[in-house]
Order: sequence, then structure tokens, then C-alpha cells
Amino acid sequence: MSDVYQSWQSSHKCLIHYVSAMPSQLYYITQKFLNKEKFPGGSFHMRHLKLVGPDKYDLIKKILDFAKQDASQKHKLRVIQDILDHAPITQQFTMVGDSGELDPEIYGEIARNYPDRIKMIFIRHVEGGKNDDNRFQVAFNDIPNNKWKVFNKANELPHKLYDDNDIDDAPINPNNDLDNEINVISLSTSLFYNIYSVLFISYFTMTYNFC
Repeated sequence: MSDVYQSWQSSHKCLIHYVSAMPSQLYYITQKFLNKEKFPGGSFHMRHLKLVGPDKYDLIKKILDFAKQDASQKHKLRVIQDILDHAPITQQFTMVGDSGELDPEIYGEIARNYPDRIKMIFIRHVEGGKNDDNRFQVAFNDIPNNKWKVFNKANELPHKLYDDNDIDDAPINPNNDLDNEINVISLSTSLFYNIYSVLFISYFTMTYNFC
């Protein structure tokens, strides 16, 4: 997957935003993993889990509330909307997620609210996720079929977000004098949420000596 991101960044000068519902306490572990796997640098948008309070059962409740899907969905929607709202209106976005969480529904809502800003949506098919066609048709209702794709492996993704013949139609950075520069932002949700959740809970348990 990292080679695709690297190709997008080198070909189009993409800005990469890693949007994740993981706790921000796992930032350094996540950054180390991405560096090891040679993912390009980018901004990170994670959630902070408050671990304050003498009552260990209250802390457990905070963790359980933090892990709820609706909280994750609200976080991702808010962050992505904020990124789009603060970016130049000429910039388009490619969003990459997976079927394990609510990424199709989140990205579908974003694409309907910002129809001219979303270039493409890629959803990775993951085992254990709800992967039936009806789910994707509902999630991407009113979105052209050529603007979203479900994939299994990274080699199914294009190594260019724009064909050379489409260069004139690509969004241009108004602050740059190069007429052929493509300014695309790729949004990615974490593909490692479940793994890091286990690591985090294990670390938390050892730190607070829960038995």
C-alpha cells in the first residue's frame, strides 16, 4: 500500500492526511510503523483518550465509550469536513478507507456534501467486514459509480490519480506558478485500528495493574 501512496505523492505532489479513530496515545507507535513500511509523511488526526481518574472502573467505561462506532464516525466526519473547509476550494480529495468500520458511510456522506471536491473513493475489502453489494450501494447512493471502487489488494489501485491526458482538468494550486501541478489531498483512515486497540488495552492494563 505504501508504494501506491508514494507514487501518488511523487506524481501529483499530494498532501496526505491520516484520519484515524485510534487514541492519540498511540501516535508514536503508529508513526514508527508507517515509517518502517515507508508510507509518506503527512498530518495525523487522532482522538485523545482521557485516562484521568482514581476509579479504575470509570476508566474502563471511558475506554468502552471511546471504542463505540458512533463516536468514531463523528470524529472522522468532523475531521474530514474541517480539512475540506480549510483547504482551497480548487483542491480535490481522494479518500481511502476500508469496509471494517463505517468508512463507506462516512465517505459517502462527505461525497454528497462536497460533490465537486471528491475525486475518488477507494474502499479496501477486509475480512469480517460487511461487504455485501447492498451496503455499498446504500453508502454511495447518488454518487456516480466511476467515483468509488472496492478493492482487495493494493496492486488494484492506480499509481496515478490522473491520466496524463486529463492534466488540463486536474485541480491547480492557485498559489503556485507551475501550470501543470496537480494538487490533490489523499485522506486515509487507519487500517490498523484493531491491532493497536489490543496493544493499547494491554499496555493500559499493565500500567494500572488491573487484575
